[in-house]
Amino acid sequence: MKHKPGSWRLGKRGDTVVADSRTAERPGAGHDDHDDIEYYGGYLVCESIATKEIAQLIAKAPELLSEGQARIKALEGLLVCYRLRKLATEKLLDELARSKTAWEAAVNKAGEVTT
Repeated sequence: MKHKPGSWRLGKRGDTVVADSRTAERPGAGHDDHDDIEYYGGYLVCESIATKEIAQLIAKAPELLSEGQARIKALEGLLVCYRLRKLATEKLLDELARSKTAWEAAVNKAGEVTT
């Protein structure tokens, strides 16, 4: 997933999420980001968010995605280790595999979102 790098946070307005950097040029020749940075408090990620709670959740999206990717790697490692050393029952292995699949689905779904 490509998203605005760096951390995201609430903007100056309560219904916006901003980043410290941008990933691409904004459409429109000659657009000056300075006005947006001044108005929103950073590079706009999204605006007109219904509630502050939803805005806070959106602001955490990059960290949540990173955590999901880390969980997948950890589960992959556990599965390999448990299978090689026969340290787990088939039931536990199946549960770990289902958990890994669920995390992969969530991370893949996040990757379908464009910013």
